[in-house]
Amino acid sequence: MTSIPWVQIANRVRMTCRSSNFSHGQRAYTFLEVALALGIIVVVFVTIVPVISAGARERRLQDTMTAMGEVVRDRRMEAEKIGQEQMLIVRPKGLALREKDQLVLKATVPPGVRLSVRYPQGKWTPAEGQEWRIFSCGLVAPASLRLQEGTAWIETDFDFLTGAPSAERYSF
Repeated sequence: MTSIPWVQIANRVRMTCRSSNFSHGQRAYTFLEVALALGIIVVVFVTIVPVISAGARERRLQDTMTAMGEVVRDRRMEAEKIGQEQMLIVRPKGLALREKDQLVLKATVPPGVRLSVRYPQGKWTPAEGQEWRIFSCGLVAPASLRLQEGTAWIETDFDFLTGAPSAERYSF
């Protein structure tokens, strides 16, 4: 039996390791490269999250105001159709109707959103059960509604002829 010198064994092991794991052009990522990539990902994430949440808040406030506008228009058409004055009640939880001596919410305000009302030349007051009259001739007592969530808000003036939103202001 011939003995193989240790130098030859070491060279064979080294060549086997090089050929099986790495070619001469490949290398691993350094800690600095990985940390830099993660840092960029964190910065992008932190930048995008407020934009997405502001968009969701804006959509929620606009959808709620649209639903309230539909209730006002429906009540206006009903008052004109039956020839009898209709009344909406502006409550903290939304717009309500009095049906058979009960208040029924027709447009609800999402949790965390505050509803305020303003009549012409008046101040914004929190919704506390104010009455909003819709006359049988089809006119709507002029009023404005405001929805506020945190620092974001949307205000809508309702046209006294059509009951439709006539002007809208917002800050998101």
